[in-house]
Amino acid sequence: MQRMTIRFGWWLPGAAVLLSAAITSGAAPEGAAEPEAAIPRPVVEPQVTLDDLRAFADALGAVKQYYVNEVDDRDLLHAALRGMLASLDPHSEWLSAEEYAAMAEQTSGRYGGVGIEFQLVDGFFTVISALDGSPAAEAGIVSGERIVAVNGTPLKGKTVSDVVALIRGEAGTLVTLGLYRPADKREREVRLEREIVQTTSVTGRLIEPGYGYLRLAAFQENTAAQLAAEVRRLETGNGGALRGLLIDLRNNPGGILEAAVQSADHFLHQGQIVSTRGRSPDAFMEFSADPAELIDPATPLVVMVNEGSASAAEIMAGALQDHHRALIAGHRTFGKGSVQNVFPLRNGSGLRLTTARYYTPNGRSIQLSGIAPDVVTPDVQAVAMPPAFREADLEQSLAAESEALDDTPPVPVTTEGEDYALLHAFGLLKAMVLAAQHQAAGR
Repeated sequence: MQRMTIRFGWWLPGAAVLLSAAITSGAAPEGAAEPEAAIPRPVVEPQVTLDDLRAFADALGAVKQYYVNEVDDRDLLHAALRGMLASLDPHSEWLSAEEYAAMAEQTSGRYGGVGIEFQLVDGFFTVISALDGSPAAEAGIVSGERIVAVNGTPLKGKTVSDVVALIRGEAGTLVTLGLYRPADKREREVRLEREIVQTTSVTGRLIEPGYGYLRLAAFQENTAAQLAAEVRRLETGNGGALRGLLIDLRNNPGGILEAAVQSADHFLHQGQIVSTRGRSPDAFMEFSADPAELIDPATPLVVMVNEGSASAAEIMAGALQDHHRALIAGHRTFGKGSVQNVFPLRNGSGLRLTTARYYTPNGRSIQLSGIAPDVVTPDVQAVAMPPAFREADLEQSLAAESEALDDTPPVPVTTEGEDYALLHAFGLLKAMVLAAQHQAAGR
């Protein structure tokens, strides 16, 4: 897959002199070599004047000299970096060396915590999803809930990285989250035991003979390969090709762009999957499908989404929808249509910076609007129903002139009578299979 490298910056003579005059501690030892910059700085027309830089240096110097408490120079610079990135959008942020190193844990699919994905929305730390099998999922934490406190400490004024640091900890220790649900204005506290969260990005099973179910919990480095292996396993268990496939992207918070592209590519034989556009020429990219497909292109697909399906999950759903390869069922997705790239800095810290926007093959922007489903699934819960009562159940009923058929519909073993959305999507999939059969028969 093509990698995007964005080079940016500006250089104004005298800026380094001004800043070094304001910050006297933390200088490099005499004779030490200056490390190379991790991000190249081409000369471009600056938008700030020398007086602007002097004002910044003056403010820094005033804080150092007159603030009521002594403040460390490095803390001041880190706060300035955090403020600069936080002012851009909810997804851009400065990462300390520790936070930068911790990112590798999450993308690898193994880290300590409670398994919750959240971001800052309108000033509130809002849950996107709880990862499958995690303590957060078992506690019933759902998309849209707000995290308002951790261990009794209010989160006002905290950054996303601050909250992540508060929630994470050693496996076996406890953390209490204060939650608020705007939908019903309900507050609650949940006490969770931290554990090593190991997210298995793809699981699958046969709903009934001929019909496969795939659950994609997140998009990680090996998701596409796991998806292919799981489809092959389902086909082996089925004794042949599947008649239909149900792909569950509900509460999938996204992940790695290339993993989503490769996963969508398994079901497409040509055409664009997603494009990105930004200010830098390097931010303009297109990802297209390879001719090979994982399953027969005529096999019906239904993709399940909801408000917790975000970013990379929206890319896959949007591509399959625009190419009319799958029916999208559920609720409008989260609407995160922006690309973040991580840039290492010379002191071990880094920047997570929004560099582009995603667009579906038809040119639709995912940002804020999300992916609208083809079929909306009602918010209801399935309940057990008593057996159907028919003429045959009456005492002394007349005998049938032909053999009676047992057309009682099978109960999908995956739902345990609770997941109505899955039942609804499975019904859609079976209807698509039957419609394809009738079309092939010329009816």
